[in-house]
Amino acid sequence: MLQTLKASNGYEMSYQKIGSGDSIILLHGFGEDSTIWEYQVDVLKQKFTVLIPDLPGCGQSKEEIQTISLHSISIMLKELLDKESIKQTILFGHSMGGYIAMDFAKNFASYLKGISLVFSNAYADSDDKKDRRKKSIHLIEQGGKEAFLHAMILNLYSERSKKEIKLLIQQHLTIAKQISSNTLIAYYNAMLQRQDNSYILNDLQIPVQFILGKEDSTFDYKYALKQIPLCSQSDVHLLNEVGHTGMYERPDLLNNALLDFASRIYLNNIH
Repeated sequence: MLQTLKASNGYEMSYQKIGSGDSIILLHGFGEDSTIWEYQVDVLKQKFTVLIPDLPGCGQSKEEIQTISLHSISIMLKELLDKESIKQTILFGHSMGGYIAMDFAKNFASYLKGISLVFSNAYADSDDKKDRRKKSIHLIEQGGKEAFLHAMILNLYSERSKKEIKLLIQQHLTIAKQISSNTLIAYYNAMLQRQDNSYILNDLQIPVQFILGKEDSTFDYKYALKQIPLCSQSDVHLLNEVGHTGMYERPDLLNNALLDFASRIYLNNIH
């Protein structure tokens, strides 16, 4: 059943609560909504209570936004957990969702049993990536939203995926097109303000999972692997012939990784 959180910071966030048992949260990324996790929810709900929010301005959280910060979303997640009387959870964050998860870990670590960076990382954007984000913002502002989204979405997939799952890639593009230009720009500006949170990995005393695609053109997996020694407990999955969107590209491998990570934390009481 679709529910709505009316947060103290003035934003509203729609979410679904599915399944039963210990809690996990699935955070979607930029240009997405909660439906990007559809193949994961069917598996995870059999063992866990799965919370799947639509971030403000996305999916069922329809109200267009003009400005937002990643930290403001962390506050909303904390309030969501309080509303649902959940004391601890595991955060799975895809791409921008992983950036939000790291901000949450910095500010509300006591709520976490574990964290998973799904095709994401704890580092700040490089200068080159910041420049590309700014150019994308300019393109959207000039009325080039659809051209931007076509190029961006296709870039999130491996060469094999571009041939084999064309309908799913088109579905992803359809989701992205439903998000307003102002909302897309607001999230790009939020990511531009993101600080380097890799130092937090040194302090976290919880398991941290890294799921990486060998053909992820948005972020070099070899650079991402440098985060692993920073963690006291790490779990690493490097997926062949996968780009940035393993939820569609290899749902079988991703589901196994997510399910195993959550099961080991909760069933074995890892902390």
